[in-house]
Amino acid sequence: TEGFTAEADFENGIVTVTYRDVTVTYEITVRAIDVMFISQPAEKLEYVVGEELDTTGLLVYVIYSDGEEEEISEGFEVICDDFTEAGTYTVTIKVGELSEDYVVTVTAPAAPENVASGTIDGTDIEWVIDADGVLTISGTDAIPDYTSAARAPWASYAAKVTSIVIEEGITEIGNYGIAYLTNATSVTVPASVTYVGQLFMRNTAIAEIELPGVELVENAAFNGAASLTKVIFSESLCDVRGEAFATTQVVTVEAPAASYAFNYADYYKTMYPGKATLTAVSDGTTAAQPILAFGKIGDNAFFAIYEIAANTNQMVISGSGTTYNYWFISEKRIQMDKEQGGNNFAPLYYMYEDEAKQPIVRNITKLTVREGITSIGNYSFYRCLKAREVEILGKVTWIGNAAFQACEGIRSLTLPETCTRLGDYVFNGCRYLGSITIPGTMTQIGPEIFKNCLTERDGDARPESANLLVYTTDEFTVNYMNEVYPNADYRVVVRAPK
Repeated sequence: TEGFTAEADFENGIVTVTYRDVTVTYEITVRAIDVMFISQPAEKLEYVVGEELDTTGLLVYVIYSDGEEEEISEGFEVICDDFTEAGTYTVTIKVGELSEDYVVTVTAPAAPENVASGTIDGTDIEWVIDADGVLTISGTDAIPDYTSAARAPWASYAAKVTSIVIEEGITEIGNYGIAYLTNATSVTVPASVTYVGQLFMRNTAIAEIELPGVELVENAAFNGAASLTKVIFSESLCDVRGEAFATTQVVTVEAPAASYAFNYADYYKTMYPGKATLTAVSDGTTAAQPILAFGKIGDNAFFAIYEIAANTNQMVISGSGTTYNYWFISEKRIQMDKEQGGNNFAPLYYMYEDEAKQPIVRNITKLTVREGITSIGNYSFYRCLKAREVEILGKVTWIGNAAFQACEGIRSLTLPETCTRLGDYVFNGCRYLGSITIPGTMTQIGPEIFKNCLTERDGDARPESANLLVYTTDEFTVNYMNEVYPNADYRVVVRAPK
């Protein structure tokens, strides 16, 4: 039954068998198939996308050349495309050279039923948990603050949620917003979300979160997010209110170099020693600048001093609210302030020194006040001697007493349209201030805001013809200038804006 070879010649009806050196032949009868047709269709004629063809029940009737007839359920070739999309498909049954077709119908799979859905009272927000466990939150409102995660409308289905998608249009994620979704491993947050509240993602399994549009992070926002290992911020972030992370967390913060978020992470261990471990990583969009100092300059405001080049620094104020009101005080008080780690008495000039024990602020050439800052406190930029460029980008409404005192490098300055009040001696000692643009919104200007602005000193004098040009159309400002600087001897000239 084995060890031999056999070759069939169906055209001549001969089979040749060879075993070792012996070869024999014998004749066979070969019948041609003259007729074939499907006598019974397959049982299954309707399918769903992705299913495989099933020919169970299919019978094919054949008539041979010798007149014999037979019904077969196998031994034929089946040709059909895979069911990759809805539609009708042709199935070809082939016997020898003959074939016949039949048609099957393929439909799209029925959408699985959602686990739950609903709305958030008092908002236009809708939410749905689909069969895959995706919680989708949509609308144009803020997810409100909850006193506990149990108050969220999806709380009863929390265990079924495996991922979270917050759609564009949602503006805030309030306290406990997506907390206690313990099986959720991912979340998508759109750029429209500008705020995240306390404990907003507590007790989730989310390891990484990107917050592209968030401007304000509430105190303890990430507390309780035990699985969290990475947070990605953008330039948008301008304020973190206190300790955003829990003591035991070890988290990488990715953000543009020199951004508020980058500095917050980089200096977290300095501000909150013994607490969470944060590592600042640049996202590569901006070149990192050496940072010389970083700290609080207000309850919710921070300063960062960067080294742009040798002896050339920039100070950026970010966060929200007002900067501290500092005092022009004695050396004894300054020393006390240093020993106590800063109690908001001494201006930054006295508090931070370089390796040569000289004030870091003496080499600041650019001052930037970012969005979010609403007031600049007393003596905030005291003795930033070399600052030539000042940007006030925020909605600053008030600039405090002597805020820019002895900033001798300032040549020109434009106050924001939101500014309504200037304190006493704001620009005292800004000896080279040549022009200032004051908006038409002023309601208060303190005494002698330009005191000592035109003073000559040590032979480095302004030309006699140099004036301080005040560009404004504000009636209140014009009246003030006419009263305080009534004649040409003061060399303060009021003009219409350029």
